Amino acid sequence: MSDEVILSVAGLLLGAGFARVFWRMTQEWLAEGPVLLRTNYAGRQVPLGGGIPLIAAVMMAAAVWSLCQAVASGSSFVVLSAETAPHLALVAGFGLLGLVDDLLGGGSEKGFSGHLRAFSAGRMTTGLWKLLGGAALALAVVGAQRGGGWLLVDAAVVALGANAANLFDLAPGRLLKVALFSGGCLLFGGWGSMGAAAVSPLVGAGAAMLPVDLEERTMLGDAGANVLGACLAYAGLRVMDDPGHLFLLVGLLALNAASEFVSFSKVIRSVPVLERLDAMGRRSS
Repeated sequence: MSDEVILSVAGLLLGAGFARVFWRMTQEWLAEGPVLLRTNYAGRQVPLGGGIPLIAAVMMAAAVWSLCQAVASGSSFVVLSAETAPHLALVAGFGLLGLVDDLLGGGSEKGFSGHLRAFSAGRMTTGLWKLLGGAALALAVVGAQRGGGWLLVDAAVVALGANAANLFDLAPGRLLKVALFSGGCLLFGGWGSMGAAAVSPLVGAGAAMLPVDLEERTMLGDAGANVLGACLAYAGLRVMDDPGHLFLLVGLLALNAASEFVSFSKVIRSVPVLERLDAMGRRSS
C-alpha cells in the first residue's frame, strides 16, 4: 500500500474523529448562545455554528496529517506541505469570512445581484465583503503556485466553489451530502495522489457532521459552507489536468448564474430521485 493511500485513510479517520470530539466540546455553548439561533426551513430554532467544529477538526487533522506525512517520508522536520498549506489557508480564510457573515449578516440581499444593488445604493453588505475577500484569498492561495491566465481560471474556480456551496445549504444535510459525494469522487478519481489525500480530513469531518446536521442540532452556516466549497474546488484543481480546470470553471459559472433565476429546492422537489436522496435521513417536518 502506497504512502498516499495510507495518508488518505489516515486523513479520513482523523477528520471524522476530531469532528466528533470538537462537536461534543462545542455543542452546549452553541445551543445556549442566543446570537447563534436561527429559524430553519421548518420554522425550528436551530443554533448556527456547525461550521466551527468542522473548521477546528479540519485544521487539527491537517496538522496531525502533516506529522504523518513527515513520518512516512522519513523527514526530520514537520512542515506544512505544498498540499496541506493551501487547504489550511482556505479553511482559515473562508471560515473567518463566513463566520463574519453568519454573525453580522442577515439582510434581505440575496445573490450577486442583491449585493450589487446594495452596493450601488451606497451600502456594503457582509455578503459582498465575503465575495470580495474570498476572491482575494483565492488569488493569493492559487497565485503561490500558478501564474498567467491559469491563475485567474483557478482562482475563479475556488471563489465560485465557495459561493456554490451556499446554494445547497438550504435544508438539513443537503450540502454535506453534495460535499461528500463530490469529495468521494475526488478521492476515488485521484486515489493514490497527494492532491486527493490532502482533502481527506475535510471529507472525514463532513461525514462525522452529517448526522448532526440531519438531526437539526446545528446548521453549518456560511462558515462551514464556504470552507467545504472552496476546499473541494481546490482539491478538484489538484487532481485534474488543465482542461479539467476549464470544465470546473464553466460548471461553477453556470451553477452560480442559474441560482439567480432558479430555485434549487424547487428543482430537487421536481425530480423524485433527487427528492428522495435529499430527504434521506432527515427528521420529518
